[in-house]
Amino acid sequence: MTQGDLPIAATPAVVGVAEASIIDRLPLGICLIAGGERQGFRLLSSNAKLQRMLSLTDPCAPLPDDPAFTPLSFDPAFLQAMERLQVDAHGETRFIWRTDRLGMARVFDCSLQDLDNRTEDPSYLLTLVDRTADTRSEQQLLHDVFHDRLTQLPNSAMFVLRASEWLDHRRARENGVVMMINLNRFQMINESLGHESGDQLLVAVAQRMTDCLPKQALIARMGGDEFAVLLPRTAPGDEGFTTAQSLHEALSAPLTIDNHDLRVTASIGIAQASALNAAAEDLVKNSSIAMHRAKREGRGRTVLYHNDLTAHAKSRFEFEGDLRRALERGELSLHYQPIYSLASGELTGFEALCRWQHPERGAVPPVDFIAIAEASGLIIPLGRWALHAACAQLADWSARYPVVSNLSVNVNVSGLQISGDNMAAVVREALIASGIAGNRLRLEITESALMTNADLAADLLLDLKSFGVCLALDDFGTGYSSLNYLSRFPIDTIKIDRSFIAKLDSNPDDAKIVHIITQLASSLGISAVAEGIETLEHLERLKVLGCHYGQGYYFSRPLPAAAVENQLFS
Repeated sequence: MTQGDLPIAATPAVVGVAEASIIDRLPLGICLIAGGERQGFRLLSSNAKLQRMLSLTDPCAPLPDDPAFTPLSFDPAFLQAMERLQVDAHGETRFIWRTDRLGMARVFDCSLQDLDNRTEDPSYLLTLVDRTADTRSEQQLLHDVFHDRLTQLPNSAMFVLRASEWLDHRRARENGVVMMINLNRFQMINESLGHESGDQLLVAVAQRMTDCLPKQALIARMGGDEFAVLLPRTAPGDEGFTTAQSLHEALSAPLTIDNHDLRVTASIGIAQASALNAAAEDLVKNSSIAMHRAKREGRGRTVLYHNDLTAHAKSRFEFEGDLRRALERGELSLHYQPIYSLASGELTGFEALCRWQHPERGAVPPVDFIAIAEASGLIIPLGRWALHAACAQLADWSARYPVVSNLSVNVNVSGLQISGDNMAAVVREALIASGIAGNRLRLEITESALMTNADLAADLLLDLKSFGVCLALDDFGTGYSSLNYLSRFPIDTIKIDRSFIAKLDSNPDDAKIVHIITQLASSLGISAVAEGIETLEHLERLKVLGCHYGQGYYFSRPLPAAAVENQLFS
């Protein structure tokens, strides 16, 4: 065979300058090799692309036995391709060449074509395409599929996969646990400081938890503010509580995010992998059920899963579905408890309180369904409905009963509404739709809602005040009771919690507290309202202590709208 019989890619020496230039510009590495496994292979000719690919020692001329090319000569994939060509004369075969002997890990997609293997010194045409970048992209894609992009921890898919592998291969009597960890108040931090700060917090929390876990543990971010931990081995009787306590302690130290010192607490649920047929998905589900129970018990709690929790979770899930349907079907209603001036005895307004008459369960206590609404996020649409309904009812009464023209209505606002709803816009819509003046609406906000959403709440309350809306600090004395908050926020009214009123006659300390609160309110130019007035003695004592307004069963229970009209307006 002569060089004239070779394809133009074989060597620039036998083609014209233009053709050689084209060959050098091809995105393929092209070369001519000769020899065999017995006598060794030689590089006869190559284009510029291949010389750059393999960093040939002399790119100006083809050299035999080039050190950069030699690794290919001994590569099993290359030798197997040669064997296939011996069977298929004048054929072509492909193979993948993976090598780390070129200064870095490289992957080449190779095509080997037999030019003439009938001679003692056969020749072959070899083309190479560098797939290193594609392979890295595939590896990165695979990494992304199984890892959380923000924290770089394994994600839920990887966690379930690894947990399943451990369950399949664990030794008899080897107990382990899955822990589900939820950060408390993360949504508030995310909303008040911004998503960028929230992301920084998640990264910092992930690192802090990783640092305090044993080496054999696997931690993953399951999504949002939830993390999971697999402890493949736990000491008898420990059930993961020692590690859970370490996590609580690690998170208790403040984290500095954007010049804010943040203290994070977590709720942790634990599920034991005690049964030999335990499934990873069940452990994740059970630990999540336990975590939600821990969350309801208070911040910084740990709960171990047991079978009763599943029944409770199922009942709670069904209850949540019933509440959702109740909102859609209009099963909820508002009752109104009158508020009176203690000095004059005049009716000054009402507090609107939500009631639910379940078609099967009957009257559901507010303490039960409000807690479900808070936990599920339904408190936002429920609160929006209550606000519109209360304003509309006051407008209707005002149109039909002249005595109502100066009365106001109080509506309770949840901390979730402050952080998760466009509260100012919702209030404005309710005022416009009903036509009542802003100063006839009084929003009741708990101290805890202000404390946990301070920056966001400050801006919101200023917006609400611009509409003329009055603001009441609910359950005063039971929460943080910070004088700083009274001066920082534009509060119009303090509502004294019923717990201080109940023992007003028998507990001198409660009487002192009520007196201090009323004096504080007067000094700040705001009014004080006592909740839970049930006896004439309560009323008379509160008058002496200087309380301005009150509500409770002594005056009236919360009443449906029709009963209010019959008893108070007729």
